[in-house]
Formats: sequence, structure tokens, C-alpha cells
Amino acid sequence: MTKKEEKTVKDSNSALAQTPGPVLWSLKFEHHEAVRKRWRRIYNLPIRKRSQEVIRDALRPKDVVLDFGAHEAQLGEHLRRWGLDVEYRSLDIDTRIQHDYRSLDEVKEPITCIVCQHVLEHFSLRDGYQLMQQFCQKLEPGGRVILTVPNIYHPTRFWQDTEHLTPYTYTELGALLTLTGFELHSITRIYHDPVLRKFLRRIVLHPLFKLLSLDYAYDIVAIGEKPKT
Repeated sequence: MTKKEEKTVKDSNSALAQTPGPVLWSLKFEHHEAVRKRWRRIYNLPIRKRSQEVIRDALRPKDVVLDFGAHEAQLGEHLRRWGLDVEYRSLDIDTRIQHDYRSLDEVKEPITCIVCQHVLEHFSLRDGYQLMQQFCQKLEPGGRVILTVPNIYHPTRFWQDTEHLTPYTYTELGALLTLTGFELHSITRIYHDPVLRKFLRRIVLHPLFKLLSLDYAYDIVAIGEKPKT
């Protein structure tokens, strides 16, 4: 990021902090366009088989990982199986399952990574922005947030859950990060299917998907980093 772009982000964040209620459209547009300059279309994003692979590669030794909306804490099982030198903490409001935390307010220890998988789309747009601001406040300088949401360019992915409230394009997800104080590190598409279906979707039907502005990837993962200063 150039110094001019850094200044634009800082000025936008300052204006955002002083803006009550919904985020100003002009601010959102600026940040959307900044993301679009890096990846012109959804098809320009890199693709990986599983979101867990992206999370694993983003973690650093000694990270304290907070799994926000942990559900059954499957991420913790993955981390143990991978043998990574990190500490895992789970947070979920579901009282049927034992978790380390029930709310962000309870978290007092230093956190260097927050993983939020398929949670953000269940919040309203305003609540989503507020949640991201809370994430930024909780993270240590240089800490990362990893977000996974349904890919709305997929014809049915977002609509498979009636409790989904807010659809995010990849540009909106990236803008959400930069608007709330993060530097956008990466955005990745997630797709894995049996060989025949993969061949049909990625090779045979891909031109049709592009013509219709559709995508076969199921999810997108965005990573933001809190500035060190």
C-alpha cells in the first residue's frame, strides 16, 4: 500500500469513527473500489480446497486464537491434529456446549488471531460493522482476523440458510475490513468437489458461469491485519 493509499484509509477510518448509524455510502464506495483494483472480478481471486487450509497457513507460532462462533469447536480439533504451536480459545453463546467464553466482553487475555467462520452473514450490516470494530479493539497490534462467508456469486449458497441476513460480495467483505481499521491481507475462494463435478464446473461450465457472473466456489475467506502502530 502506498503512502497516499494509507492516508486515504486513515482519513476514511477517522471519518467512520465520527459517523453515527450506518456507514456513509461514499466511504463504502471508496473502500470497495480499492478492493476491486486489486481483484477486478471474483474469478481473479485465488482458490483453495478448504477454508481450514487458509486458516492454518495464516497462523503464526505462539498465536492465541479466538474462535468466535465456535459451535462444536471443530477448529480446535484441527489445530491439535496439525500440531501447531498455538493456543486455542472458543467463544459461543450456545450453553449446551462448554466454551471458554460466552461474549467478547469476557475476553481479557491478549488475542493475536480471531477466526470468525460463517457468523458474519447472520448479523445485520450495522451489527457486522460494530462486531468488526470490537474485533479490532480486542486484537493485539499485528493480530489477524480471518472471516469466512458464503460466496454470493454461487447461485444457492447464501440462500441455503433462512437465518442469513446480510450477503457480502468479496469487495464488500474487503471493504468491511479496511473500514474498521484492518489492512486487507488476502481474499480467497473456497471450492472442493468430486473429480467429475469439479471438471464440469471448473472446465466445461466455467465460460457460462463467467457470462452469467456466477461462480462455482462455495465460500470466500478474507484475512485482515491490525496495524502494528
